[in-house]
Amino acid sequence: MDTTLLVKPSTDPAAVPVDNELVLNDQAEEVLRQKVAVVTSDDGPVEVVVRPGDLDASLPANVAVADTSEVVVAASAARHGLVVVNVGSKRISLGLDGNAAVLDAGITLNPNGGTWVMDDRTFTTGAVAAVADTGGSSLAVQEFTA
Repeated sequence: MDTTLLVKPSTDPAAVPVDNELVLNDQAEEVLRQKVAVVTSDDGPVEVVVRPGDLDASLPANVAVADTSEVVVAASAARHGLVVVNVGSKRISLGLDGNAAVLDAGITLNPNGGTWVMDDRTFTTGAVAAVADTGGSSLAVQEFTA
């Protein structure tokens, strides 16, 4: 999971950060610039998203999806990413964070390639459920952990 920090440049060595705040002197700011793709500042606060280092990809899997909601990806505290592709011929809807999936509600993947990529706004370590239109369908799943 990404961590969002509010970065405040400071020359005051007594500056005290609060939750999710990082106070940097010039040397620390330069180190952060080397570790994070983009850090910009015009002497004001900068939001920085710190991403995990290299991720491990799970073995890709095809998962059968029935016409009743079932968990297709188990909860995982180690999860940092997930890609789900509808490789079947029926619509599939997802339920996140342990919630049941409801057909044609929430995240719905169209047949033959509908894709959902978990991002920092839809991130969850909870279980992912799926339900397909009558007759069932199939998902390709790739999970990433740190």
